[in-house]
Amino acid sequence: MNEEIKIHGDLGPDPAQSERIIDKQVYDLRDHLLAFHSINMVQAHTLYKIGHLPRRISDLIEYLAMDIKRDRWYKWSDKNGKKRHVKEYYITPESADNYMLNSMHLTMPWAKIYAARKLSENFVREPHKQAC
Repeated sequence: MNEEIKIHGDLGPDPAQSERIIDKQVYDLRDHLLAFHSINMVQAHTLYKIGHLPRRISDLIEYLAMDIKRDRWYKWSDKNGKKRHVKEYYITPESADNYMLNSMHLTMPWAKIYAARKLSENFVREPHKQAC
């Protein structure tokens, strides 16, 4: 984690712990998106305890130079039957490849994600060659 992520707002009684939590959230979110999973505020809170997803997405764009798309909406009905929608964030395969190839180091944890994804893509694209 070489990037300096600026912390906005009050960090509470233990600023060092708050900074560690925010760093973890940002890098967990990065790994989630690089594995080609989209995310919305409901998922972000459930999976990573992120309270303000747009701020973490802004951190990824500003400090990690990721090309994250924000043009889709996730719609669902809540427990009372009311229709709701939240912004859904994702990264295109081309943007993920560019990001990983331009900033990937073998010691970073998502190098394994990239390698596994490439293997699964080859299996899906050329199943007849592997069966022979």
